[in-house]
Amino acid sequence: MGRDGKKSEAILLYRKYDENLIRFMLEKQREKNLKHLSEEELIELSVIEGEELSTMLGYIKAKNKWKYILDCFGDKKAHRIRYFKIAIVFLLVAITTILLVKFLA
Repeated sequence: MGRDGKKSEAILLYRKYDENLIRFMLEKQREKNLKHLSEEELIELSVIEGEELSTMLGYIKAKNKWKYILDCFGDKKAHRIRYFKIAIVFLLVAITTILLVKFLA
């Protein structure tokens, strides 16, 4: 069900090559960030990006996608954090798609 309450469908397109491409694009972005961020901020950003990529790949590779999502919401204390992580992952997928289109154009 979509946000409007109507039936909806989502399609995630993925190839194994996408993982390497995302890592390459993250590395290029890190190189640009060297000028603007401190070493501590770069490390923190790398950790966050690594967790986001891991979460996204976990979802992609999960045999039971629904269970994977439910497991992310299982711990009430971490509910908000995990919800935020999932939102970030899907945002990352959207941004990656946009970057791919621009990068390959």
